[in-house]
Amino acid sequence: MSEENQVSEESSSFWEDNLIVKKLREKFPGVIISTSGLQPHPDELTIKVEKGKIVELCRFLKDDPHLDFNYLSDLCGVD
Repeated sequence: MSEENQVSEESSSFWEDNLIVKKLREKFPGVIISTSGLQPHPDELTIKVEKGKIVELCRFLKDDPHLDFNYLSDLCGVD
């Protein structure tokens, strides 16, 4: 696979300019544990958050008019 066709996982710093990450950090300071995703696919964003805020955070993603999430594809947890 050539370098330009490689899909790689990017670290948190890459995602800091993402609108979703910015809005979540603004609304829920300290709740995001990490961000990552597969590049070059900007829609492959993974956000790890503190478990106590998951419902509130998901409600915000749905209700915020600039984000307007309407589908949850994955919610994972480990005990």
